[in-house]
Amino acid sequence: MLLVDVYTDWCGWCKVMDRETYAKPEIISIVEKSYIAVKFNPELKDVVYTYNGKTYNGGELAQVISNNQLSGYPTTLFMDVNS
Repeated sequence: MLLVDVYTDWCGWCKVMDRETYAKPEIISIVEKSYIAVKFNPELKDVVYTYNGKTYNGGELAQVISNNQLSGYPTTLFMDVNS
């Protein structure tokens, strides 16, 4: 399983999530044991992503991988890499 931390550089709550959740040893242990962790900033400029044979910018990819449910930051997505 992928754990995708969708964040932006300007997001204050994203920084809180990094500091108060993802930095905790017990969370680190769970994530390392059970997931492939990915940090994804969909607002990076001039970056193109290919997913399932299609090309997207960051914002488009964020909507695709969240099934158009992304409504704010931070967002944590869980994705099955086998589907």
